[in-house]
Amino acid sequence: VVKSGYLYDLPGFVVEKKVVVPKLFSVNDENVVVETIKPAENGSGAAIRVYERFGKNVEADYSSFAPLRYETDLLERPLTSDGLDKIRLKPHEIKTYVI
Repeated sequence: VVKSGYLYDLPGFVVEKKVVVPKLFSVNDENVVVETIKPAENGSGAAIRVYERFGKNVEADYSSFAPLRYETDLLERPLTSDGLDKIRLKPHEIKTYVI
């Protein structure tokens, strides 16, 4: 359902040239959606926003071009740099990290 919703809201487009897009960040659990990858508000790195979509507790591995430096609140104010070896989410929780 999530994928269908994104495809409906953000229809595809045609590119005339071959474009290679590097995989910046991924999570190995279908319960976790990587919602946003954008420049961090403070100009230092990139902000990654994820959420849990099925109402379950999740502890998932991730792969990234750089390690997670710290977790932030939704306004990207630093919260903690502890325990960032995995993505840990409560049911329907949204988290933001900076890499």
